[in-house]
Amino acid sequence: MITGAGGSIGSELKPVCVTSPPVGILVDRQRTRLFQLGLDLRPTDRSHFVPVIADIQDVSAMREIFALHRP
Repeated sequence: MITGAGGSIGSELKPVCVTSPPVGILVDRQRTRLFQLGLDLRPTDRSHFVPVIADIQDVSAMREIFALHRP
């Protein structure tokens, strides 16, 4: 799980695609940033990630993410 994925960390995801597990959870509170990140990744890279719009300070949203995806 990568929080703040739409920021500077998102720009470093290309190398992660090579060594990452089959699915990573990309969490950001801004829909536009996650959308842009999805456009920047190649189609094969996109299949490795599940974008989730949430604020990490929202405890109930984080509990739901952890229960659903089990990062």
